[in-house]
Amino acid sequence: MPYNNPKYLIFVGAFSASVTGFIQAWIALPFSEYMSIMTASQDMLAYMGSQVEPVETADEYFDYNYKRTSLLIGVVGIISFGFLFWQKYAFGIIGENVGEQFRAFLYKNILQKNIGFFDDRENGPSVLTSMMASETSLINGVGSESIAP
Repeated sequence: MPYNNPKYLIFVGAFSASVTGFIQAWIALPFSEYMSIMTASQDMLAYMGSQVEPVETADEYFDYNYKRTSLLIGVVGIISFGFLFWQKYAFGIIGENVGEQFRAFLYKNILQKNIGFFDDRENGPSVLTSMMASETSLINGVGSESIAP
């Protein structure tokens, strides 16, 4: 873990990822309520409306719950966007820092090689440059987005 700097971004990213995962599971509750209101018949809405005091008719019950659940889903979406932004930001910065430090480590070790090392065909500058580009992009991709190649 010496390459993951700044260290607090690990906790910011992990916390944001866990909150985002919780929100994705929790959004099913207001969404299912929204779908039950949208698919209910007039008779069912009239019955449900008679169980709630502030509404009198089925249309009032529909309007009240439609607006309430729509607002709730919108607010949860905005909160989810905020945490998703911080998750991507934190893991992106960590991935870039790891890639940069890995690239510097490779350059430093290649420059310390004996001059005869570069005479071999598989250690030519073009081969080493393409190897470094592919390896650092792989490390950067693993650190920032996903583990799959």
